[in-house]
Amino acid sequence: MIRYVKRKELDSSAWDDCIDRSANSLIYAYTFYLDTMSDQWDALIMGDYEYVMPVTWRQKFGYRYLYPPPFTQQGGIFSAKAITTKIIDEFLQSARQQFSYGDIFLNYACGGAELSPHCNLVLPLSPAYEQLRGNYKKDLSNNLRAAAKHSFRFAATNDFNTVLRLFKMRYASKIGSISSDGYSRFARLLTHKELRGLCLARTVTSYDNDLLATALLLVSGNRMYLLHSYVSDRGRSMKANHFLLDRLIHEFAGSDMLLDFEGSDIPGIASYYMNFGATSQPYYFYSFNHLPPPVAIAKRFYDKLFKSPGKE
Repeated sequence: MIRYVKRKELDSSAWDDCIDRSANSLIYAYTFYLDTMSDQWDALIMGDYEYVMPVTWRQKFGYRYLYPPPFTQQGGIFSAKAITTKIIDEFLQSARQQFSYGDIFLNYACGGAELSPHCNLVLPLSPAYEQLRGNYKKDLSNNLRAAAKHSFRFAATNDFNTVLRLFKMRYASKIGSISSDGYSRFARLLTHKELRGLCLARTVTSYDNDLLATALLLVSGNRMYLLHSYVSDRGRSMKANHFLLDRLIHEFAGSDMLLDFEGSDIPGIASYYMNFGATSQPYYFYSFNHLPPPVAIAKRFYDKLFKSPGKE
């Protein structure tokens, strides 16, 4: 039986312990992440925290609805046990009973016939660097040879705010899916005590000290999430972005880390990550709408104009 538990009544320790033990554990499901990034969230729980699913919600015009918070690629069901199609159906049915409509991105362990897959690419870093580099595609190898002609400097930085600011400055208008509040929430997340030592930033600078490319990653368990990456126009022309990811892979090669590129459904970006040897680990989208017909029609019109994850 699945029960609906409000956030204030949740046993946070039992919840986080379930996420820790889950075979499909993801950083987005921990209480500190949900508390920071979500407007409001409650939980669907089966058994004694054996299966859990966060439900992140808002309310508008008296209707409660599920939405994907910013910088939260995957949600859904988490458990140390097998997540069967029957269990997925039961959780989704419970969500439909609690909310008027919902957009849910389910994690990679929650696939099903009625769900829409989305592209996510990952790269195990356990092999030695030489083996990983041997799997690079020809185009990438050519770009790395071009990058080697420049006197790049690859370095770690703790200036997370600058890295976030550069990403927002260059890509916010292109993405259009994250509100100012979303960026503010993420900036707060980076200072959270639970992420102390688990937030990584890397930079590439030129010989004349021009910042060309950056990457911001979060680490949880053995998974490294590439949340943000930035490259300037000059950096792109010099292949600094290729150099940065190659150096990042070199840094962590031979470890038990899995590099999660966090995307992408955009073919050009997906191809770029696949050049590094990344393979597909899809996640899934599920949507439902039980609104009264006039409201449902208005919502569909609104979605065509503005719909995007993390944005009202």
